[in-house]
Amino acid sequence: MADTRSIIPGLDVIVLAEGPRTNDGVPLSAVTVDGEPLINLTLAEIAMTTGLQQVTVVTAGGIALSPGTQITADPGDGGGPVSAIAAGVRTLWHQAASATAVVRGWAPDTGQLLSDLWAELDDGVDVAVAVDDDGNRVPLAAVWTTVSLWKVFEFMSGVPDPDPGCLFDGLTVACIDGNGLTGSYETEQALAALGEIGRA
Repeated sequence: MADTRSIIPGLDVIVLAEGPRTNDGVPLSAVTVDGEPLINLTLAEIAMTTGLQQVTVVTAGGIALSPGTQITADPGDGGGPVSAIAAGVRTLWHQAASATAVVRGWAPDTGQLLSDLWAELDDGVDVAVAVDDDGNRVPLAAVWTTVSLWKVFEFMSGVPDPDPGCLFDGLTVACIDGNGLTGSYETEQALAALGEIGRA
């Protein structure tokens, strides 16, 4: 996808803003907790990662983001999260960092895992992924070597509506315990545990 000579040390992060919605059609990432949109809480956690380079939020628009946030337009082509991730990769590759993370904009705790995931990218590991409390890999809580992620998308070209799990195909994968931090808040009821819920 890009000349690897463009890579610099560090971590880039792709944040997916589109996903589960409330009963009235609002993306959960846009729901406020104590007055702050959930996606901005997610971005605040990500910002604490040492070695962070670029962050881009893939969104269809209409979500109140922190000033200065880099935005990638969600392609809205029916390709689901994999299509959105590909759009984020295209945004970042001109000044790509050596590692690229993907997280959900409605899962703020995942940001706390990025350093540990990134640290696993040694000794031939292509991607590190968090494992949830049920022992399942969480593709939207993972860090790839950027070159590996590029290669995956090259091989996937033309595959319709792929599952995010295919982003591990052909790669050496390391799994780490998510320690209860992989959960995304799929309902407003779950969000209520974080604080007062509202709309931006």
